[in-house]
Amino acid sequence: WIAHLTLTGLRIFFNFYIAEKILLLIYVIGTPYVFYKLITFINPKNTNFGVILILPFIYNILFYLGFSSFSLSILFYLLTVYYWLKIRTNLNSRKVIILFCLICLTYFSHIIFFVVLLFSTALISFVNYLTKTINFKCFIKESLFLFIAALPSICFLFSFLNSRSFISNEENKYLPSIEILKDIISLRILNVFSITDEIIYSRILFLLLFLLTVIALFKKIKIHESIKFKFSIFDKIWIFLIISILSIIFLIPGSNDYITLRLIIIFFIIYITWLSFQSYSKFINYTLFFITLFVSLSLGYKHFKITSSLNKIAKEFENASNYIEPNSIVLPIKNSDSWFDGHFGNYLGANRNLLIPDNYEASKDYFPVVWNEEEIPNLTIGDSLMSNCLYWKSNFNNKKKTIDYILIWGNNKYNDCLEKI
Repeated sequence: WIAHLTLTGLRIFFNFYIAEKILLLIYVIGTPYVFYKLITFINPKNTNFGVILILPFIYNILFYLGFSSFSLSILFYLLTVYYWLKIRTNLNSRKVIILFCLICLTYFSHIIFFVVLLFSTALISFVNYLTKTINFKCFIKESLFLFIAALPSICFLFSFLNSRSFISNEENKYLPSIEILKDIISLRILNVFSITDEIIYSRILFLLLFLLTVIALFKKIKIHESIKFKFSIFDKIWIFLIISILSIIFLIPGSNDYITLRLIIIFFIIYITWLSFQSYSKFINYTLFFITLFVSLSLGYKHFKITSSLNKIAKEFENASNYIEPNSIVLPIKNSDSWFDGHFGNYLGANRNLLIPDNYEASKDYFPVVWNEEEIPNLTIGDSLMSNCLYWKSNFNNKKKTIDYILIWGNNKYNDCLEKI
């Protein structure tokens, strides 16, 4: 909900287009800054360029697809983990209230990152207790304060889960493990518009991450009668998180491919966090800096060229809205092969009061905006009701009301349904 609420607040002072840019800037600027604060807190002596690893992952495929709330959940997850690390040894009521607010922001951004946050913060205290960094009394105190701060959001979580109808076991489908592995190794989450053109850069970045992992592990090897790894407390916490998230990716059903994509993004956010607070030689530092910068700029340039053309299309929708009377009913119909303009029709109502009956979010019960089922009329095109080939929100039990405008976009040949319209 957080993106909706933020945009609603910003719309009080700005038009939609400026409000949207401010929302995106909060994520694009805030995430690398908080990531830097987290890394330098974990390793204050860290002078390497590892923090730059976050840059290409900010511009992942879900960010470009408009998953603003999920994108903001990355920022709030990192911020909350950083704040918990900072205050856990010196807790008081004021700090717990701030922690409560941060946890709520994460929950209302995205439920998956919220669950990962609860696991991460609890794990930090538990591992510190197991390694005798804190005694049992301190562990109980930390756990109690964390539970109090998270309790309202946990109640929201159970309430949400209780209201949901989940897919039965017979209908659950697991994505092939080899496909998931390919997505991870190829860093599919960074391939936005064209896998063919972009995959070379994402593979270079994955190779860099792999080599950094080998170097980091090699530096922790201690040979004394036998080979042992010497891990710090933070190493143990983040390695356990990495293994846990990676296991979940392969074990849960992938009936919705976006769930798998979200989990892969979470995995890499945690993975690069661990890589970034390691210590590297000056040569490795400069190597990772220039390779990451090269990949980020290369992908950014390719994405910019395409988003510039998409922006022109969005502006056409804005211009088209000037020909529509306020408070009209407008039915947008997509007739193109592009999978990136599917919701462009909603731009018609960005700065004008219009009813757009194909708003899919209002048809889902987990978004903050829902249809008024009792009041929405029986919408028709002339005397025609909804057909088998076109769908729009309507209530057949109410009085008929004709759709005022139809906007069709795309260069495909009209099918029988569009010809009839």
